[in-house]
Amino acid sequence: MIHFWLGKRNRSWLQLTATTVAASFLFTTVSAPFAQASFWDERRKSVEDLKNQNNPVQIASALGASVNSPSLLESFPTPNLQNFNSSLENALKRIQTTSIPSHPKKVSSQLPMALVSKLGAYGEIEQVFIAPSTSLTLTSGKLESSHPIILQIQDAHDIYSVQKNIAYLLKDILEMGVSVVGVEGSEGVMEGIRKWRQYPDRESLMGVAGYLLKEGLLTGVEIAGLGTENNGVEFYGVEEGSKYLEQVHSFKDTLNASQEVEKWYTESGKRVSSLKEKNYTPEMKELDYKKEEYEKGKLNLGEWVTTLSLKSSLSTHLSKYLKAYQLEKTIDFKKVEQEQKSVLKNLSEKINHKEMGELLSESLLYRLGKISYGEFYGRLKERCGKSRVFISPQMANYMEYVTRVDGIHREQLFKELKTAEEKVWDKTIGNDIKAKDLYQIDKDYKLIGKAIDFKLNVEDWQEYIYRKKE
Repeated sequence: MIHFWLGKRNRSWLQLTATTVAASFLFTTVSAPFAQASFWDERRKSVEDLKNQNNPVQIASALGASVNSPSLLESFPTPNLQNFNSSLENALKRIQTTSIPSHPKKVSSQLPMALVSKLGAYGEIEQVFIAPSTSLTLTSGKLESSHPIILQIQDAHDIYSVQKNIAYLLKDILEMGVSVVGVEGSEGVMEGIRKWRQYPDRESLMGVAGYLLKEGLLTGVEIAGLGTENNGVEFYGVEEGSKYLEQVHSFKDTLNASQEVEKWYTESGKRVSSLKEKNYTPEMKELDYKKEEYEKGKLNLGEWVTTLSLKSSLSTHLSKYLKAYQLEKTIDFKKVEQEQKSVLKNLSEKINHKEMGELLSESLLYRLGKISYGEFYGRLKERCGKSRVFISPQMANYMEYVTRVDGIHREQLFKELKTAEEKVWDKTIGNDIKAKDLYQIDKDYKLIGKAIDFKLNVEDWQEYIYRKKE
């Protein structure tokens, strides 16, 4: 086989294979931002799908255009191999020397990029808190800091893909030099992990552990603990046993009384509905109906924000969201998929290998989080303009769309949504004292419903405590 590839007669096969691999790498790298232009992280969507929640997710709902079709790869031009190697080398050098931009909304900008890359492979970095004097680096694969570091991993129980990601994430973190793993639902040193980690037949051990993980009998943390061969790593339960069991008993008691509570909640709901029917005006009833449809998932976020916008002005992120949502509805994403192929094809034929390297490096920088949607698409649009590559109206709308999405902060968006809802209700109710009291009763009723279903988030819990005092 080696003789076949080295033979003069077959060097054309070698060249063809090399250029095909080069083209494949170039296309999948440069076109990746098109596929990744989604406001909602796909990991979150996978979790929701596994929970059988098929509600439409907006901003929007676009997952970007797929680039996995073989026809795209086949039609993409094969670059000159020598020029491609030079472009790739220049791209990698540029990535290594590019500093991280200080975007306020990019919490990961405070972390070493190598660390961001490792963590981002299995999860999403939500918050980062680093003391001003802290020095944090990842050198030769080891995490080094002038102060102690705590990495908190938010769990999602009983979801196989999430537990598997946690196992892989912990494996990488342990290889960085982390020596202690705190575990919820356990107290003190986890002797089981320490004991079974010494089992001589590693292949059988991890095979059984993998099966138990899939069956929900082991967690990702336990898999990581069994999988590491570093005996210096300590897995330690951070719960206080008595308090933990007390909470477990409270939960079981709640389940035992669930039928009685459900009956009370249903009857209370009927009384609240009857009062709203009697005391709400037609405008209040319409607003209340749409609010309930949104909460049930029958009305998507974009439609609900549109309703609110007709009754009151929107703040920054809600306004950005609504514009992106409206633009999204005008885009034919299947058509964009075809047009992006044409744009990349035409552009690659008109730019030299230096410009190809710049395009390649910008795409890699985007995927590493060093530049934003807006920066990437702005440069791509500028490059197409200089090379006189036509960008269709659909493609231009798509670029504007992902740029708008990039400017939206999720947490702030939903804070503004809650404020906008209160503002619209206040305006709709006006000085109607009965309606105002009834609106508060209805909010309290729904808050109790979330508590019964164990669906209170941090903001809900704070409101629940506040309202409980009243």
